[in-house]
Amino acid sequence: MNINDKKVQRVIMGAVTGCALVFLVVQFVILPAVTSWKEDSAKARKVQATVSEMRALVQLRPSIQGQIDTARAAIKKMGGNIPLPVLGNYLLDMEEYIRGCATGLGVTLASIADNDIIEISPGNSAFKVYRVRVQAKAGYDDCIRLVMKIHSGNPICSISGLNIVPRDGSPEAHEISFAVAWLIWSDPASRPALLIEGKK
Repeated sequence: MNINDKKVQRVIMGAVTGCALVFLVVQFVILPAVTSWKEDSAKARKVQATVSEMRALVQLRPSIQGQIDTARAAIKKMGGNIPLPVLGNYLLDMEEYIRGCATGLGVTLASIADNDIIEISPGNSAFKVYRVRVQAKAGYDDCIRLVMKIHSGNPICSISGLNIVPRDGSPEAHEISFAVAWLIWSDPASRPALLIEGKK
């Protein structure tokens, strides 16, 4: 073997060793780095998408909070139209309310008395209907005004069983009878917490 053959062998061995080193560097350094970079890029995109969603939610928060506050105020306002018992009695407040509505009208209230309590879907409803019977003397116009005042003061109350009987010798005032019904809680202590806040 001459010197030239040895040189060729060294060159071939060097080339094989270089190729092996390049393969090892590619296989164990570059490919894992590329794979890790791809995984990190995917994770970064996911994180970026999550951050964008959270940013959008944060920007919407004032609008959503405004809607929640509006809904809470509407629920509280409507809840304020549902009477609560006073010393276990609804009649006291209802009588005061009806007498207040009759003030300033040509209506003489003869009596305001308990009529009945009606169950709504017994055992399944959060509400019942409480009714009082009103006996009064009034003309048609004043009777209509009274009914309108009662209803406008509490839009979820209703008036039914209106009966008007003319009085002999008094054509301007008639005997009037009607029932006023209010929605009441089946169990006032179990009403929504939103309506109990600040009432303790």
